[in-house]
Amino acid sequence: MRKSALSLLAGLSIGVTSMFAATGWDSGFPTFPTLSSYERISAICHFSKLYVAVNYSDDSTGDYHAYLYRLDGSTWNVVPNSSVGGHIFALSAASSSSGTRLFVGGDFDDVGPSSLAATNVAMLNPIPTNNPTWSSLGTGAANGADGPVHSLKAQNWSDNYYGYLYDRIMVYIGGQFTKAGNLTTPSIASWNGLGYLASGWARIGNATQGYGIDDDAWYRNIYGIAPDTYLYNYQTYLTGLYLAGNFRKTIGSVVNYNATKWNGSSWRNLGKGLLKGGVDPNTCALSFSQYPSYQGNCAVFTNSTAYIGGFFDDVQDKGGTNYFIGIDNGCGCPVCGFLQLSTATVNSSEILSTSTSLHINGAAFCMALKGTTPYVGGNFSTDDGSQVFYAAKLVSGSWQSLPVTSSISPEDAPIAATADSTSAYFATYGGVFRYIH
Repeated sequence: MRKSALSLLAGLSIGVTSMFAATGWDSGFPTFPTLSSYERISAICHFSKLYVAVNYSDDSTGDYHAYLYRLDGSTWNVVPNSSVGGHIFALSAASSSSGTRLFVGGDFDDVGPSSLAATNVAMLNPIPTNNPTWSSLGTGAANGADGPVHSLKAQNWSDNYYGYLYDRIMVYIGGQFTKAGNLTTPSIASWNGLGYLASGWARIGNATQGYGIDDDAWYRNIYGIAPDTYLYNYQTYLTGLYLAGNFRKTIGSVVNYNATKWNGSSWRNLGKGLLKGGVDPNTCALSFSQYPSYQGNCAVFTNSTAYIGGFFDDVQDKGGTNYFIGIDNGCGCPVCGFLQLSTATVNSSEILSTSTSLHINGAAFCMALKGTTPYVGGNFSTDDGSQVFYAAKLVSGSWQSLPVTSSISPEDAPIAATADSTSAYFATYGGVFRYIH
């Protein structure tokens, strides 16, 4: 995307001299190893350690594979046994009494040095660090998903079973599949296979409103997953699973475009979803970049609020009224790449934010939470296009830019992000950068 075609609303207003300030960026952060022209970073995840996925693509030979890097202290090391027979699109990790597990989603058939059969999603036990081991999510017909997995969210899940306390890891996967395990659940499913009450694959939805999203287009995909859970009496409950991507979900007489919510027992309308150009996607030719982020990690939930990033311009309420429209970016396509959703409801439809201070005119490629603060990476700039920014954080309803350094070039915007208790990490196609809060 050209710089001249991008702009950022007044909610992100920074002076010219701050663009090259080093404040916040860790100049001592270990430099990521130089990649070949066939390699690109595709995903990043922090859980005890920082993990980075690298995809290798050589069209001339048909060689497509992936592997993982891990930051050990101040040294980047290739994770032993981390080879994947295809591409990685998403990473997520969680721990339980069974230990920590790293989940990998993408477009692949096997993992590890012994080529363990694993279809598009797999689980890595990172311990011991010198000999991690892979597991598939299911076996035989119940192994993985039958199409690419573009988004993952793993989390600890507590169970109070008649007064006996257990825990497990719950994983939500989204992508371009129809079945997960041997269950039909288009583009969204859950898996839990570790722990006393582990049950394997499960569909998202119900018989009345349907399982998964509308299975009516080959390009349907979920790129963002944001679960809303709470703990009561040592039991985890799901109250909301926010989904964003390229799809339709019909709920009653309302068609939700590209964004919807499952509340644990029924599907809920998010207005009428996210639209490009304020039109029905069925009647307008759209590219994948005109939907919520295709990077797979651009939806988060915190403090009773869901945030969705991507490249879109319209949010509609249940009656079809536009809540906001971005300003023209110079190519005839208004853009507005960030959305806040309140959990309050009106007529069974989520309230969509109308605050213009939340808009970014450009594309949000990735998002991470440091505590309750959303960090966003992507391709956006000031209104006149004279300054380009690649990262920002949302504080008290207003954007604060993270002034870039010369080590992040204008052609190299962040495509993945993660965070720990002190820092946010942004990955470009060829590097990893740390911003200390």
